[in-house]
Amino acid sequence: MASGARYAVSLAALPVMFPIVFLLMIGAQALPNPAAACAGAEVPTGAGGVATNDALDADQMQVAQQIVAAVRAFLPTSGKPHAAVIALATARQESVIRNLDYGDADSLGAFQQRPSQGWGTPAQVTNVPHATTTFLEHLVRIPGWETRRVTDVAAEVQRPAAEYRGLYEQWVPLATKLTRQLWPQSASLMPTTGTCAGVPNPPPGPGDARAMARAQSWVDERVPYSQGSLHTNEFGTYRQDCSGYVSLVWGLPTSFTTASLPSVAHPISKGELRAGDIMLRAGHTLIFDRWANPSRTSYWAYEQERPGRVAVHHVVPYPYWPGQVALVPHRKG
Repeated sequence: MASGARYAVSLAALPVMFPIVFLLMIGAQALPNPAAACAGAEVPTGAGGVATNDALDADQMQVAQQIVAAVRAFLPTSGKPHAAVIALATARQESVIRNLDYGDADSLGAFQQRPSQGWGTPAQVTNVPHATTTFLEHLVRIPGWETRRVTDVAAEVQRPAAEYRGLYEQWVPLATKLTRQLWPQSASLMPTTGTCAGVPNPPPGPGDARAMARAQSWVDERVPYSQGSLHTNEFGTYRQDCSGYVSLVWGLPTSFTTASLPSVAHPISKGELRAGDIMLRAGHTLIFDRWANPSRTSYWAYEQERPGRVAVHHVVPYPYWPGQVALVPHRKG
């Protein structure tokens, strides 16, 4: 693999779960430009109808299009855009989303799969739709892949060396943006505040009543804390822990973690706190509502605190309970 990883086991003995022959036919050609879901909302394109993105060149975008198309064509992930996020984040880490004809040892292709380890022939692992489908076949076998951290499930499929296992998470924001761009219908399958798929309204921000309505919904529904479960309501589907709660309130495209929330937020001062901002540290986060007293020594917060509890709206001392690691104010953006 490009990151210097080595596979721990041979995959040759693993059965192929789903037919993938039909995908070979689209491997050598650019995919059609995805149609926008709303009138007047078009995916930007360049030469040859390949979608464009400021972060990627035309070759990378063609590979990204093929990855997303393969996710949509693979039955177990056909309605699950989060699988595209995982696949794109993995490809970004492994090959910079390029269909490489070289790599570490005999690693090849967008996912740097190794023919010697049973991933397929050199021709197959450098066929992006085929390689993507092989990746997905292994992804969907992982228990809880839809709710676990992207970097953890990606590493479980890719089996990189220990020092590389956490590197996939950094590409989740880019992968999410690409998924929304290349899979317009994902707006109806991923949490969104939009009224038209592909053209979302601005998500809730600080001081926005919509953010507080989202937060209150879990309190009203008495959503129990769980790192392994998802809760669905009118605002979308999110993991039932503290960072999943923040992801709901902020209208994020998937359930972020306390490790990945800083990629979509920035620190602010105590004096800048407004409804919809969060208090954050490694391992825990909660949503700021309003100050509970004039001296600003405590505040009302929405919180998914710990197992055995449900989402609550309660008063918390600033910055957090005595004896606990202090939380730092953050704002989305």
